[in-house]
Amino acid sequence: SKEVFGDAYWTVRRRLEAHGTSAEDAAGSSDDDGLPVLPGYFRMLTLVAMYIFTKVQPKLDVIVLEVGMGGRYDATNILDTIEGHRRSVCGVTLLDFDHTRILGSTLPEIAWEKGGIFAQKKDGHTVTPRPPADEEISSPNATGHASSKSCYCLDSNMDDVVSMFRNCARNEGAGASLKMVDAQGRRVRQLLAKARAVFGLAGEHQYGNAELALHLCEDAAANGSEGCGNRNRDDSDGKFIDALTQVTWPARCQTVEATDRITLRLDGSHTIQSMAATKQWFEQTVGKPVHGASHPNTSRAILIFNCSHERDPLELLQLLSSIGWQRVYFCPAKAHRPSPVTPPTAREILAKHGMTIDGSKITNDETPTNRWQHTLASLWNHIERPTADSDCAVVSDKNSKEIWQELQQETGARMEILVTGSLYLVGALLEEIQWHEASVDGYTLAS
Repeated sequence: SKEVFGDAYWTVRRRLEAHGTSAEDAAGSSDDDGLPVLPGYFRMLTLVAMYIFTKVQPKLDVIVLEVGMGGRYDATNILDTIEGHRRSVCGVTLLDFDHTRILGSTLPEIAWEKGGIFAQKKDGHTVTPRPPADEEISSPNATGHASSKSCYCLDSNMDDVVSMFRNCARNEGAGASLKMVDAQGRRVRQLLAKARAVFGLAGEHQYGNAELALHLCEDAAANGSEGCGNRNRDDSDGKFIDALTQVTWPARCQTVEATDRITLRLDGSHTIQSMAATKQWFEQTVGKPVHGASHPNTSRAILIFNCSHERDPLELLQLLSSIGWQRVYFCPAKAHRPSPVTPPTAREILAKHGMTIDGSKITNDETPTNRWQHTLASLWNHIERPTADSDCAVVSDKNSKEIWQELQQETGARMEILVTGSLYLVGALLEEIQWHEASVDGYTLAS
């Protein structure tokens, strides 16, 4: 609940501030070059989460924890320092190029970072060497004794990624085995079909994610994780079906009927593979829109897009360009993660891709206001799109509030609006329509 989160946040913050003050007093003066009193945004949220997990009443039996970035050096590793907590089972979904400035420019490098979560402990184990960016990964001999711990990954990952995961499981996992999970989610589909139930999440890719979750839960229960118990198969299947039908995930293939004429389809995808999945979901859900032609429900297709300037936006926009949009908004999010990287211009991005630059299609991306959105608009103008989409309106000078007000005032056919490219952007639109996630009540914090 908001109350539990607020209490935990201020408790953790005041303790950090008190510790920082006492350290300064002990040193005799403030050291501007020392560690900050408060950690960064994600680290602070991680500390607050761990405080809640260890103090909440009724007591939690199992913690399901997702890393923030990578895994090997992620803030969530603080869990290993909390007495009475251990890693029971770990899994990785489909890897893609993300946070490459920090995690590496190749998938094996990124897999090495992700594979750090397989560690039994953070000391006393063999460490898998980080791969050079251009070196092929081979599988090493297993070291140490076999571990009872299992590590999982989706079988849709590339071979060199799987090889790296095996290395990390054997080394950091002290001989743990890597088990492959069906990315098609066949068992999940069978469970739902048998019960004549409907999956709570949209998008074909979610079946693989659900299959992984099912394996992790079964493994935790089979290995006697406290709170999981050892239930019989029929009982477990029933609980899995309940979970699969009741699950919700905001900002991931989420549909919101905002008004009787406006349907928002929201997904925070921001990598090539996730954007391809989002595009597939949108087309399958609303039918492939063709501007000015026979869209099945005669609705208008509108795109609201933004992404971090650290990503390659051209590849993401090219994926989306085959849909017949009537209008495209390039919209800044209300919040963003600080970045030391200078945003590139449209000319620089086009030159990087070897594309011919047409000066007449370059929007003024040198202005300080919405500069990145103007850059995105310029890139969009350079992408070949369907002939029916030739008169698509491109808007790059409005914020989320202005866009939502404009859409509400329009008359005419229904609007199918895809909001994607950034979780920050999706959050901004959800805030504009005053959508709120249901609160989980009934918990308090122990003093």
